[in-house]
Amino acid sequence: MVGMHLLAVWAVMVTAGSSQDQAVAAARRVVHDRLSVPDSRIDLVDVEATQWQDASLGCPAKGEVYAQVITDGYRVRLRVDDRTFDVRVAGHRALICDQRAQGGEGSAVIRSRLYREARKNLAERLQVPESSIQVDFIRPKVWSDEHLGCPKGPSEAASVAGVPGYLIRLSANGGTYNYHTDQSRVVICEE
Repeated sequence: MVGMHLLAVWAVMVTAGSSQDQAVAAARRVVHDRLSVPDSRIDLVDVEATQWQDASLGCPAKGEVYAQVITDGYRVRLRVDDRTFDVRVAGHRALICDQRAQGGEGSAVIRSRLYREARKNLAERLQVPESSIQVDFIRPKVWSDEHLGCPKGPSEAASVAGVPGYLIRLSANGGTYNYHTDQSRVVICEE
């Protein structure tokens, strides 16, 4: 089982209470250690402060058990040549998350599917061709509850905390539109 866990993640230790700069430095170290490439070949794609619903940092290894605690950290994406690495940094850990090694649908595949659904939904709402819909950004996000961060009436209580998903901002006809997702649902969020 340890061998499978090592295939799924590659980790290094970092100092507690990491800042964004420390998180990027830790992510660069873990990719450098894994590939043995010069730092000059490691490009930062993006970094975002986030929360995960457990100590797996959103990258659980099959057969492992994790503390069920909201975990603050950073998701750092780095590129080396044509490969992009999803590095999760929190507290004392930095790990490369490889969803494919875990047998799950990779985050790029999930993100792409959710983006296509949001784009199709907006095109239908506005009655315009999908080709006229532009993406402003797609960012990973952990929503505080099952309402995915969209305002709801006071009678609608949420029961699930720490829902991972994406914030997708699209533009069309001079307007911007926010879509909130979990790993399967896509909803337009009118804030």
